[in-house]
Amino acid sequence: MCLRAYLIPFTWDEDCTFYHYVVKGDLFYSVYEMMSANNHLLNTWIMWVMYKLFGCNLLMLRLPNVMAFVFFLFYAVKIVREHTCGFLRLTSFAVLTFNPFLLDFFSIARGYGISMAFLMAALHYFISFVESKNQHKLFLSFFLICFSTLA
Repeated sequence: MCLRAYLIPFTWDEDCTFYHYVVKGDLFYSVYEMMSANNHLLNTWIMWVMYKLFGCNLLMLRLPNVMAFVFFLFYAVKIVREHTCGFLRLTSFAVLTFNPFLLDFFSIARGYGISMAFLMAALHYFISFVESKNQHKLFLSFFLICFSTLA
């Protein structure tokens, strides 16, 4: 994942986001652009912070999405370990984590990887709410879904 994030050049979408929202220094420079599909708000803000801290380093701009994969894996394991059958655990984990299209989201500087990580965490807490009827887990699930949407 890290190697892919380091070696693959910026895509057009990443470059557009980086130039318009990060380099120009104005995350919301017009109403039209604010509603653009290239402005994944949470990811754009994190890219701006990484740019200010580390400069124009491709790996550093993509690092938040690579780190989101660790977050995604953590909650995928938590969801999968609920199965009693070992084969079902392994198969579920493989389906959740080895999809090449999904893995691409975690190696580019777009909001999709961060969004999927928050979505997996929200799914875990929603499943926990259904099993325990603990209202705090439902609130946490809703909170994480909001962050997923923002990413």
